[in-house]
Amino acid sequence: MVTTVYFLITLLTAPVAFSHALPELEVELTPKRFYPGQTISVNFILHAEEPFLEAEVMKFPEFRGFWSENMTLRQGPLQLVERSRRHPGARQFLIGSYSLQTILTKANPTILPMKIAIRSPNQTSPGPLVLESLESPMELIPLPKIPPDLKSLPFLGAVGSFRATTGSPTVSFIPNEPAIIRWNLEGDGNFAEISELPVAFPDNMQKLSEHTSVLDHGTESIKTFEFLMTIHQDTDTEFPGYRATYFEPQTAEYKLIEWPATPLKVMIPVQPATIDPESASPESQTAFLPDSSWDQQILFWLILVSIVGINFYILWFGRRKRAPYEPPPPDMKPRMTWKQVEASFQDTSSDSFLDVSNHWIRNCLEEKFPEIRLMPTNQAIRSLSNKLPAELITKIQELNNARMAKCFSRQHDSGLKPSTCYELIRQVKSGLRL
Repeated sequence: MVTTVYFLITLLTAPVAFSHALPELEVELTPKRFYPGQTISVNFILHAEEPFLEAEVMKFPEFRGFWSENMTLRQGPLQLVERSRRHPGARQFLIGSYSLQTILTKANPTILPMKIAIRSPNQTSPGPLVLESLESPMELIPLPKIPPDLKSLPFLGAVGSFRATTGSPTVSFIPNEPAIIRWNLEGDGNFAEISELPVAFPDNMQKLSEHTSVLDHGTESIKTFEFLMTIHQDTDTEFPGYRATYFEPQTAEYKLIEWPATPLKVMIPVQPATIDPESASPESQTAFLPDSSWDQQILFWLILVSIVGINFYILWFGRRKRAPYEPPPPDMKPRMTWKQVEASFQDTSSDSFLDVSNHWIRNCLEEKFPEIRLMPTNQAIRSLSNKLPAELITKIQELNNARMAKCFSRQHDSGLKPSTCYELIRQVKSGLRL
């Protein structure tokens, strides 16, 4: 009984969120009548009265007999702003967009529908609403027959708008060495159907391989055909041109496309000149000298030897090893007296009290223990741990730490009051019996 009531409530409340005609998923084809290989666009458009919906693709469309490329696909929270073309007062939103081209060998291409699930913020039914795209009529027009004036030329299977260009107006080559010819097919059409160009190679040229690549520029693309070959000829020649036909859907006519012949310029490798020592004259052997007179030749060789000697000296003997850094002798350090320590403490306008007092302690320690004169302060304090009382070492280390904290602090604050530092220094002085 409860299940029956719940089912009736669902049926009665479901139309509150969605009307009978809406929402719907339209399939828009442009154009609806097209030729094999012609590019068409397929749009899946959602029509609804609600301005806010949440959509999720349950089944993607299938394109059988088409070359397809996904251009746009949107799902998740949607805001329908654009007015609907089909339903007055409703809104529409583009869910997906695809670019299609029919495969020439497929007679009956078909589009299988897309399925999406949508939810509305005002929806009272428990589950989402599943929509299946509507059918859209389409007509495949067979290609017309090739006219008699172009029937003798091969048909590339190209449908669209194309033009032929060459990678270079001329190509240089070395006989019996690999050379590359590049031809480009530019435009908009079914490039996937054009896999190769059946070019006939002359007898003096041997085809090694053929490679194709496609570069997409949005509205147009460029397909490059690369021919790798060897030319068994030591004179200038040309690579033969190629003529073919393609179908242009806009005019419903076959068009001629032509790659012109490419001139080939031979490059003869330059052989190094050889000189016969027996036939060479003395004048030719000294031709590189400034003059054939003996005094100028001797001057030339002296200058040459001097330059070589100077460079050799700079490279091997001109290097000077840098002397290692040696700290200044201890006698050069200015000595501090106890009167200077007291004066810096009484001078409240100066903040050099910690530096002066630590300098004085260092001088006192060096007088008693000369072996620490070349040691850093921290290392010197640690080396005296066995020669001075531990309490005195602790106070000296505390003053040194306060000085370091003052140096590295942005506010130049040591963390100790001046009176506390002064008392510590007096205790150090008493401990050192000065």
